[in-house]
Amino acid sequence: MKPEFSQASESFKKANPHIFAEGTLGQILLEPHDPAPTKEEIKSEKELQDQIEGHLERANIVVIRQRMDKKTTTAVGTPDLLFALKGQATAFECKAKGKKATPDQVKMMQRMSANGWICRVVDDYDAAIHEIHKIILQLTLDQCP
Repeated sequence: MKPEFSQASESFKKANPHIFAEGTLGQILLEPHDPAPTKEEIKSEKELQDQIEGHLERANIVVIRQRMDKKTTTAVGTPDLLFALKGQATAFECKAKGKKATPDQVKMMQRMSANGWICRVVDDYDAAIHEIHKIILQLTLDQCP
């Protein structure tokens, strides 16, 4: 069994850099961190958020959205767009093409889903609009006797 050093002093950490290298915790290897998003990816995600928000606002749907340029007080992992479709709480996490939600975002969406939210990760405007229409259709069908 390999020892864990979760409460190691700073002097111990400095004396044993091989144990506390980036991507490790004690001697337990952690998942490698995804690189920070590039400016282009951030711009792409912001544009996607703008487009989806515009579509929803034109349909008179109120959208709650985090600012990307400042720190927020919302919980880590909170999806980018929060709104209601036919009274159903819905959340979209917008990503640059091909990017995936972070572990914190996945965990938050799982918690939200357990409380009745519909949560989706979207990386394309047309797919997001299709998903919105699918959700509305399903909610409409659910209301039929």
